[in-house]
Amino acid sequence: MKHNIATLAVWDAFRQDGTCPLCLLERKQEHQLVTSHLENIMDPATRTLIEEKGYCGRHLRLLYERNDLLPLAIQLKDILVYRVGRRRKRYDEVRRHAERVPRLIRLLKKRSQIEDETCLICDELEEGTSLNIHIIFTLWKKEEDFRETAARCAGFCLPHEDLLLREAPLLLGGKHLSSFLSMITARQEDRFRTLEETLSYFIDQYDYRNAGRPWGTSREAVPRTIETLAGLILNEKKEK
Repeated sequence: MKHNIATLAVWDAFRQDGTCPLCLLERKQEHQLVTSHLENIMDPATRTLIEEKGYCGRHLRLLYERNDLLPLAIQLKDILVYRVGRRRKRYDEVRRHAERVPRLIRLLKKRSQIEDETCLICDELEEGTSLNIHIIFTLWKKEEDFRETAARCAGFCLPHEDLLLREAPLLLGGKHLSSFLSMITARQEDRFRTLEETLSYFIDQYDYRNAGRPWGTSREAVPRTIETLAGLILNEKKEK
């Protein structure tokens, strides 16, 4: 199979120890997107997308933490003007129906009247993850070395496990589907067993009878478990 930057990135993520490969790929792309959105602020197409979609709280925080406040201020003004314009129409409706409570409640519940929470970076990350899942399944079908590497990987966080299990029957078939499902369930069971054992060891360390016993890797039990349950939400790893 001919490789490109995207396939090589997937390969590299599966070679890393301890972290869900799709989380690693997502964090790398997220870092690149935050940088790109701040650098391309004068691009009209980018500004239009930012204005219409805006950002979620997480990505506003990541943008703010870059301390590049001028491009962020320009984006925030665009978003604010766009959203205030839409909300003024909604405010007019609310005022008209203020005395008619049942109708007002229906009005406020209508999704068409209430601005959906959207985030441009979240949308782009979702597209990137979808592409990476397609690459994973293509590599699984075509490269034995990748299948062997995946079988030794650290396993996946639960959100990405769900994505892989949902997409596998749509993109794989026959022996490839069967072998992939066997691999992922085995890796996940190993991951869960290790986490349970390490958490138990960590908890037992607080028993006075275990005073002086080495901690080993048990100090990583809590963050590792959080990563497994929810993805890389702690101490996001910044790409250089």
